[in-house]
Amino acid sequence: MFIHLAINSSMPLSLRFALRYMRTSRRSVNFITIISGISLLGIAVGVAALICVMSIFNGFRDLLQSMLIGFDPHIRITAIADPKTHQIDTSLLTLLRSKPEVEAASVILQGRIIMIKGANSQVFMLNSVNHTEIDQVSGVKAAVNFGVFDISKKNNFYHVVLGTGVADKLRAMPGDTLTLLSPIEIEQAASGFYKPSGITAIVSGIFQSNAKEYDQFYTYGSQELGKKLFSSKSYFIDVRLHNLDKVQDFAKDIKAAVPANANIETWFDLHKELYGVMQFERLVSFSIISIIVLVAVFNILASLTMTVVQKRHDIALLKAIGATDKLVRNIFLTEGILIGIIAVGGGVILGLGLCYGQLQYGWFGLDRSKFIISAIPVSIYSSDVVMVCIVALLLCFGATIYPARRAARMAISQSLREQ
Repeated sequence: MFIHLAINSSMPLSLRFALRYMRTSRRSVNFITIISGISLLGIAVGVAALICVMSIFNGFRDLLQSMLIGFDPHIRITAIADPKTHQIDTSLLTLLRSKPEVEAASVILQGRIIMIKGANSQVFMLNSVNHTEIDQVSGVKAAVNFGVFDISKKNNFYHVVLGTGVADKLRAMPGDTLTLLSPIEIEQAASGFYKPSGITAIVSGIFQSNAKEYDQFYTYGSQELGKKLFSSKSYFIDVRLHNLDKVQDFAKDIKAAVPANANIETWFDLHKELYGVMQFERLVSFSIISIIVLVAVFNILASLTMTVVQKRHDIALLKAIGATDKLVRNIFLTEGILIGIIAVGGGVILGLGLCYGQLQYGWFGLDRSKFIISAIPVSIYSSDVVMVCIVALLLCFGATIYPARRAARMAISQSLREQ
């Protein structure tokens, strides 16, 4: 009866038999059914977990990138000033600004200084910038949450802006007076022949970027202040592009135009160690969860192998009426692939459902006293979902090869004798 239905159906024979075996397994609950159900559930949960974990790592990476990009340039060029005049080569700056890809470019002087307030003294990094251009290449102005962003010189006093961590260490507030010393002055003072006088500066504002590196270590002042404090002949040209995705291509294009002693770094190069750690953690998490999927795949192999043993009489009858080894092999290959498709499809639906739910409702929250966000960030990349599906389906297909080949090689006489 069953064979007659299969032959007259437009559905391929291998698919028809595979569906019948799967329906039979569901109707008659036995050990093989339980193993198959566990395998299907394990793959689905593993696929869902992979999608969720990768999306969470993507979310944290994108969040970190958005914070860093707000303060870091898209491209930073380290150049050397003229050794005789110490003048900055403005031709390179003019060239960069003439490029259609460039939104803004500005010269930055950067160096370590010692800041003193009363008995407190700490070494920090001073970014000496052009106050009319800083908001074009950095988001520090918008991050000032106490006081104002003012780096001008008024009444012979320079003004500086501090990160929240710097202000906490110095116990400084807007309006407080600081003494700034360059490292060279400290070295000269240590020799006993020079008494450092320092430069007096007034705190005009405090910024909070939510990036610990900046808040704890960085301060901002004018370029005039930087020239008085720094002896280094090097300087930065910070560049911001209209399209962040073009940063690598633009860095390659301008390499021939910059001086040989200049160094070009993209925003990724500036933080490659941090991104390297995040990528390693993502890889480790992916590998651990992949083991769960692999165990579930081995369960598919075991359940299909037991199905072959259980159906050996059916296999013998099929071969007796003319079924080829290829047809028998394809029946079990199809059954395994169908199990994989159902499991992977269910896992994708579950994983994407959790991710979209987190995006929409923030089911899994974070402590705002410890984190700058209220919920775990999620970024879903279609390439990640496709990769997970392909890997899981390939593993499922691989698990069906052995039981399918075993079924195809089963001898008719042996199968009938064992019944």
